[in-house]
Amino acid sequence: MFCHDLDKLGIGICKFESIVIFVHGLIPGDLAEVTCTYKKGNLWYAELNKLINKSIYRREPPCKVFNDCGGCSLQQIDYKYQVQIKNKSLLDNLQRIGSLTNLPAINSISSSQIYNYRNKAIIPVRANKQTGIISGYYRPGSHEIVNIENCPVIYEDLNSVFITIKSIINNKGLKADPDSIEKGYLRHIVLKQAYYTGEIQVGFISGHPLNDEFNSIAIELSRNFPQIVSIVNNIQPLNTNKIFGITTNVLYGREYIFELFCNLKFIIGIQTFFQVNIKEAQRAIDLIRKDVKANVTTNKVIDAYSGIGTISLPVSSLGIEVIGIEQNNDSYNYSLINKANNSLNSVEFIHGDVQNHLIDLLSSSDYLIVDPPRKGLSEKVLKTIITKKPKHISYLSCNSATLSRDLKILCNHNLYFLRSIYTFDFFPQTTHLESLVFLSLTTS
Repeated sequence: MFCHDLDKLGIGICKFESIVIFVHGLIPGDLAEVTCTYKKGNLWYAELNKLINKSIYRREPPCKVFNDCGGCSLQQIDYKYQVQIKNKSLLDNLQRIGSLTNLPAINSISSSQIYNYRNKAIIPVRANKQTGIISGYYRPGSHEIVNIENCPVIYEDLNSVFITIKSIINNKGLKADPDSIEKGYLRHIVLKQAYYTGEIQVGFISGHPLNDEFNSIAIELSRNFPQIVSIVNNIQPLNTNKIFGITTNVLYGREYIFELFCNLKFIIGIQTFFQVNIKEAQRAIDLIRKDVKANVTTNKVIDAYSGIGTISLPVSSLGIEVIGIEQNNDSYNYSLINKANNSLNSVEFIHGDVQNHLIDLLSSSDYLIVDPPRKGLSEKVLKTIITKKPKHISYLSCNSATLSRDLKILCNHNLYFLRSIYTFDFFPQTTHLESLVFLSLTTS
């Protein structure tokens, strides 16, 4: 069986006559012996028996648990070819889902660091009587935790902190289960580190406030790692797939870390969203800033989904009026602090849902920036954009499928046209890709 492509999860796609077969573990260019195991609809799924001829793009993955862990899916593929695969997937979606033709060439920007680039990790923890603490990422398609000691994509300092935490918890015989909301159980470990300041935050997530033993753990961690300036306990009392709860208690230091981003000072909390690959994120924001600056007729900039101000503040530093809209309470509050810390007066933040506020804020002379979650823009937001017709739009997306769906609507009847497309590999070794597109009204 010859593998010719990958699906969105990194599973090999093969064809036998007119039959499509998915095989985990194969990459484009592999020739292998497989056994079909089950059929779902018109698609077959098979297990890999043995490789007959290896693809020229195949590499030895550095992670010892790569074949079991669900954190990465492309480590066995040459990095340059990883980028080609992801750009091809974007192009396919733009054409197939977006029905877009005459597209501008994709400007592909590879990551400057393909390992140890992630500044954050959220890791489930489970105590096992036989083996002690098991902590790592879930096996693909399951709820089984794969135990890890070193993750090659997170910062090296975070790996060191993680190993120490596991050792301390194990030695103390503490209870842990990501699914337990009982008192005394640890559910998840959260690790964050600022790239430029080096500050580290450790978060312990539990169903109830952790006992005094974790105060001594916090002291021990802070002594071992001077970079740790924040250790917090987030309380999630609900047995749902939502990891974080509303309440966060400080066990040591402060409730946030400081980071420098686009030459501005930001505070980052345990729940606030911040791009995991800061160096590549800055390159994307720099392009947005340049595009805004080039459109000198812009009246004001609306930054939908503004978060803690990671786009709003760098754009407002150009001296341009910016209005950011953010629904998450913590992120909104942090954006106000970040604004004050950087003494930027040309930016205003509004607390609320984008689809409820955008209609009153947007005008035809504005520049609109959207950086939505993976689900993309809502029908109401798209309708507002089509009604208000802002001159220029920059759309930053982590999901090329929903991006393509939204562009199909925005570019319908030649209302908007795509001026340029950029891709940034925020997530090397995974199938994820960040896309940035610039649109303008066809009549502008």
